[in-house]
Amino acid sequence: LARLQEELADANRRKDELSRQVTDLSKENSDAADRLVANSKLLEDLERQKSMTVHKSDLKAALDDAKRAETELALLQQKMSGLVDKGDLDTAKHTIASLEAQLA
Repeated sequence: LARLQEELADANRRKDELSRQVTDLSKENSDAADRLVANSKLLEDLERQKSMTVHKSDLKAALDDAKRAETELALLQQKMSGLVDKGDLDTAKHTIASLEAQLA
């Protein structure tokens, strides 16, 4: 009877140890799941930032294009003004028609 009681006590100690291990593993699993969720949110944030960076680059390129167009327009206005000042209205009209054709 004493031997059976000792074996039962050993079995209960092993059960308690296994129960603690299961509890520890459950906590580790829960912690890993929490880290996975946090990392997923970080990845989403990084993707959003990457998209914003690409969009920012696109906007910068569009702004650069607009600045070039503005410079070209100012030069064209000077040229047109010069043609009008010289009385060369035919060339001015031809230049306007050419520009309208390019824009169409």
